[in-house]
Amino acid sequence: MMECRPPLHRLAVKLTRGGRALMSEEEARAVADAAMVTAWQRWDATRGVPFAIYARHWVRGAVARALRAARRQAPLDPFLVSELVVTRQSAERVALARLLLSRVPPEDRAFLAEHHLDELSFTELGESYGRNSAWAYRRHRRIVATISPPDQQPA
Repeated sequence: MMECRPPLHRLAVKLTRGGRALMSEEEARAVADAAMVTAWQRWDATRGVPFAIYARHWVRGAVARALRAARRQAPLDPFLVSELVVTRQSAERVALARLLLSRVPPEDRAFLAEHHLDELSFTELGESYGRNSAWAYRRHRRIVATISPPDQQPA
């Protein structure tokens, strides 16, 4: 388990880069350590899955849950664009994104942030909301339809 620790710590820190204000590197490492303990307790070597791969999924899920919890408690909106996003995209695109997202209710903005910024799949989103992946996919399409121009709405 100890040889897995540094790569899984790096993964935890990498996953928190988009939410630096929400979780420090030390907090991410602590979440990763707790996830590794849980993974170690539940890992079954007879199934043939290496521990590092098994633990990676536990760490990724734990960090994502911690970020979601922090985002829900944080007073700042996840779509108040950070310096990291501004350096990657032009100011014009950022302004357009802010304008479009101002039409979306805060709970839908949080949903979009979890999918696009935290890179959660529809399956992971569905599970986090106590639903299934089809529900998450439909919700995403509905939200995108509210901010898409009429001629560009999905079929």
